[in-house]
Amino acid sequence: MNRDETQAAQQRLNKFVATRQYVQLSTVNTEGYPCASYAPCVLRGEGIYIFLSQLSGHCKNLLRDQRVGALLLADEAEARNPFARQRVSYQSRAKVLAPEHSDYSSVLDELADKQGKTVELLRQLPDFVLFCLQPTAGTYIEGFGKAFDLSGPHMGELQ
Repeated sequence: MNRDETQAAQQRLNKFVATRQYVQLSTVNTEGYPCASYAPCVLRGEGIYIFLSQLSGHCKNLLRDQRVGALLLADEAEARNPFARQRVSYQSRAKVLAPEHSDYSSVLDELADKQGKTVELLRQLPDFVLFCLQPTAGTYIEGFGKAFDLSGPHMGELQ
């Protein structure tokens, strides 16, 4: 792939990532098995931000084991072929952002703007934890025969 094609694919990846509102998660439970779930999210510079209740299995898993698979997937209605849905999959590390963190309020404000009034209610509950999922590697799939390995900061650069 030449430089122009790579730049065009990078722009498509950036646009796709910017339009995602939910992330599918794969965490590891105490028995070592994968646990699939999803969460509303905000995507910013270095990561994917999610706000989870400590009552949920995936939150407990992330507090115990920071490794997480994160999948951003095109909506079913957007896919011309279900076998070739546009998606990006990241191997990530989860980092807790304490309420004192400089980005804490602005991330939750942005999440409320995207997801609605429920976020304001959840902010008042003591069991919710804000995580930043920081990708370490990934794969971007545009369709059949269009797969790209990702590396670098800011959720990946095409290789």
